[in-house]
Amino acid sequence: MTDASVKVPLITVAGKEVDCDLVNRGGIDYYRQRVISDPDVTATGTLTNLNDAVTIALDGRANAAFQLEHAGWTGGVTVEGSNGTVWTPIYSFYAGTGVAILEHEDRPTGTILRAVVAGLANVRIRVSTLGSGTVTIKAVVTHVTGGVFLNFPLPQGENLIGSVGNPEYAVASNPAAANGKAAELVTVHGYRRQWSSATVYGDICPYLAGGQANMNTPVVGVAQYLVSTSVQDATGGTGVDRVRITYLDSAGVEQSMDATINGTTPVALGNGFSFIQMMESWHSTTPERYTVGNVTISSVNGVATESTTVEMIRAMHNRSQSGRYKVPAGRHAHLVDYHVSIVKLSGGGEAFHDVVVNGTLFNDKTDGVSNTFRMLRGINMRDGGIFMDDCHYKKIPAGAIVKMSDKPTVITDGNILKASFDLIVMDE
Repeated sequence: MTDASVKVPLITVAGKEVDCDLVNRGGIDYYRQRVISDPDVTATGTLTNLNDAVTIALDGRANAAFQLEHAGWTGGVTVEGSNGTVWTPIYSFYAGTGVAILEHEDRPTGTILRAVVAGLANVRIRVSTLGSGTVTIKAVVTHVTGGVFLNFPLPQGENLIGSVGNPEYAVASNPAAANGKAAELVTVHGYRRQWSSATVYGDICPYLAGGQANMNTPVVGVAQYLVSTSVQDATGGTGVDRVRITYLDSAGVEQSMDATINGTTPVALGNGFSFIQMMESWHSTTPERYTVGNVTISSVNGVATESTTVEMIRAMHNRSQSGRYKVPAGRHAHLVDYHVSIVKLSGGGEAFHDVVVNGTLFNDKTDGVSNTFRMLRGINMRDGGIFMDDCHYKKIPAGAIVKMSDKPTVITDGNILKASFDLIVMDE
C-alpha cells in the first residue's frame, strides 16, 4: 500500500516537521504531511484436507489475491465470501487468462487468483475438491485497485472485453471456454448422390448408394474392420495409410484412436464402438495425400458392403461425410446452423428435395431423448440450389443423435447433395 499525501504550507514552529516531507514547488517550500492509509493484510496457510481454508477479515478492503504454491498438488479451491457465518462462493479469475469461475482445479504452482470483495466482511479460499498433496496459500487483501475486476465471468471472445453476440456459447481453446465449461465447435459434413426412394427420407451419407435409406450404427461387441478398395491406400502406396477415428465407447464417452490402413486387406479395430462420429485420413510420412479408394469401417472381415459399413471416406478425400453426430455422455450441444447445396449433373431429370435436420429428442424439451428421429429444421429446394439457416443455438442433450436426411422427387444418380451443420459441444 502506498501512502497518500496532502500539501500544507511551511510552518516554522518546532516539531511541525515530524512525519512531513520538505518539498519545494515553484521556489516555495512546503511541508507534505504523510497520510497513512490502512495497510494491506496478509495471511499464509497450508491446505491438505477437504474444507481446509485460509481466512482474512477484510475491514473495508476491496480486493483479494491468492497465490498457490505446491509441488505436485491436485485438487480444487474455491474463493468464498461472508458477512456472517454463512460462506458463499464468489467468482475469482485465474490471472493471465481473464476467465472468472467458481472453482479452480489442478492449477500449477505459482497460480494467482484474484477477486473483488468489496462489501464483504470476510473472504477465504477453501479446498472444495480433494485431490492429493498439499498447497500453500499466500493471501493479500488490499484497498488498492490495480485494475478492473468483476465478480462474474466476462463473455469470451477476441474483443477487448470479450465477445459480442451469443457470448454464453462462445468457444475458445482454454478449458473454461463457455460459461466456465470446456467447449468446442464441431462441423458435421454430409454427401450423397443416389437415393433408394422418392417417398422415404434417406440419410445424407456417401456409402448409401441407393440400396437402403438409413445409415448403419455399430453394435458394441461386434468387431469392426478398416479396409480400402485400393491397394494404394497403404504405407508404400500413393494414397493414405493412417486414419483417426472419433467414436463413442460402450458408455457413450467420446474417444479417438489412430489405425493403420493396409490397402484391401482388412485391419481389425476391436469391438468397443457404440457410435462413429467421424474418420479422417493422412499419410504417415508424405504430406498432402488423399485416399485413392473408398476407405471404410465395416463389420465384415472382407469386402465392405452398403449394409455392413458404418463409416467411409470417399476416394480422393480425407474426411468422412456421413452427416450425423451423437452428443457424448457428460456433454450437451447447441445446434448453431446448417447448410445445403445441390449440384445438378447430366441426366436424372429435374428433382426437388425435402431436406431436414433430424434429432432423437423431443422439441419441447431440452433433455427429452427418444428413440425416434423428428425434424428440427427443414427446407424444400430444387436442383442447383444453395440454402443456409441459423438454428438459434437449440440445445441437444447427451445421448441424442442429430443427422441430415433428404426425400428427393427423383432418385436417379443425376445430382450431388452436400450438407453440413455446426454444433457447439460443451461439458455439463
